[in-house]
Amino acid sequence: MTTRRNIKQAEKLLKEAKRLEKKNQIPQAILKLRKAQDLVPEHDVVCFHLARLLSEQQAFEEAEKLFLPLLSALRNESRQVQNGKNHFTPAVSILQNPKPFIAQAQPLAQQKNFTAVLNNRTNLAATLNNLANLYAGTQRPNEAEQYYQEALTIRRDLAKYNPQAYQKEVATTLNNLANLYADTQRQKEAENCYAQATDIYRKLAETNPDAHNIDLARILFNQGRLYADYPEKAKVYFDEAVQVLEHFKDRAQSIPVISEFLKNIAKEQDKQKKLYRAKLEEKNRQEYLGMMASATMHQINQPIGSIRALVDAARADLKEDLFSEDDLVPLLENIWKQSERLKNIINSFQHFSGGDRVPTAATDINQVLKETLSLFEAQFKQRNINLKLQLITKPLWVWLNPFQLQEALLNLLTNARDALEGRTDAEISISTGQDLAEQLFLRIEDNGPGVAENFTEQLFTPFSTTKATGKGTGMGLYISRKIITEAEGELSYHHRDNGGACFEIRLPHYQATTQE
Repeated sequence: MTTRRNIKQAEKLLKEAKRLEKKNQIPQAILKLRKAQDLVPEHDVVCFHLARLLSEQQAFEEAEKLFLPLLSALRNESRQVQNGKNHFTPAVSILQNPKPFIAQAQPLAQQKNFTAVLNNRTNLAATLNNLANLYAGTQRPNEAEQYYQEALTIRRDLAKYNPQAYQKEVATTLNNLANLYADTQRQKEAENCYAQATDIYRKLAETNPDAHNIDLARILFNQGRLYADYPEKAKVYFDEAVQVLEHFKDRAQSIPVISEFLKNIAKEQDKQKKLYRAKLEEKNRQEYLGMMASATMHQINQPIGSIRALVDAARADLKEDLFSEDDLVPLLENIWKQSERLKNIINSFQHFSGGDRVPTAATDINQVLKETLSLFEAQFKQRNINLKLQLITKPLWVWLNPFQLQEALLNLLTNARDALEGRTDAEISISTGQDLAEQLFLRIEDNGPGVAENFTEQLFTPFSTTKATGKGTGMGLYISRKIITEAEGELSYHHRDNGGACFEIRLPHYQATTQE
């Protein structure tokens, strides 16, 4: 049986729990609320705060058991209001059309009724919002969205009556809903909700920056996180968040909060850059896979054509009774050679497409270069590019994944090809060799325009490109240098004396006795 004494003790414990929560002593606050609940099990406010803190501590199942009865009771009370079954009814129409209503000018009984309606709506929205937070945390996005939307509708109605008191709650729900949309890859809906919440917080911060600037900075940070694929766009929001926090820079008590916030921004920007870089690397790789596929199809047609010609000749001889048993062995040998060639072409493409899974091994630079050049044969011919080769005759062994080396060469040869666009005297010169310091080198030179002097310093940095928009990711040279550097080599650029570009790969000579 609940006594007045129990209620007083529960109220006291509730106040203590709120103080502990402000000090971030959450476990102790939960303990106080549990004691209060034991004293008065039906105390709605105690149950609400206990459920909220349990949800924040990820005790979702217990929190849900507390939230659902609260929600049911508040909905029931709200239905009674709508159906006119209790004294709240006159206040409902006032809340739905708030402009002519001034609470203080109404009879005392009506003021009390109106306050009761506000409390019901406020508590219902808070319960819905917290239950939605719980479902968002337990990967139940559909239920979370439903409750956020319902809470948002109620809070918007309340804000019509008293914008000063309820606009922040509207913005909070919009922010929560935007976070849910962002987590479930619904970009447009997230953008829309964040934009609405930001507008509200900006207006609130204008009137009371001390109370609302942290909230504004937080939602700007969330907006920046949304643009992981567009770091420059994200930076606009992060920079504004930092600017908003400048308001607190001279306040010693705010330094820890601001410092932590700035760390989070820096961490998020670093994470976004890495993610964006990885996506562009993959895009770059897919582009070269497409080129490889096209070249591979061209190569495949040659052995297939040879096999068909051999078979057609044999069939013709059989018809004319000119085919002898002695002709069978050379025919089969030729077909076998062409099928082996076909198999090697297909294997080469398969290995390139899964190059990261191929282990590092002793690799002959000259051999990889020749295989890579075969992919450009038709392109160079079509563009009238003259190819000059000056390759050392002996194998040049390096310790490197052959398909990663091929990827680096594909990048360099593609750049050389593109640099010669429109030239009638287009020429690419390639040389390989070994210097006195046991370093192996490979140079790819072209007689194109070269690289502008003011661009050479950023040539190998991610996202840097001199190509037209949409024609390059700016990742090719970065990836190539990364591959060579990881093999303890160097990739450098030099201007040619007579004009054009020269890219040089230098790698340590791998002394493999099995290859000598």
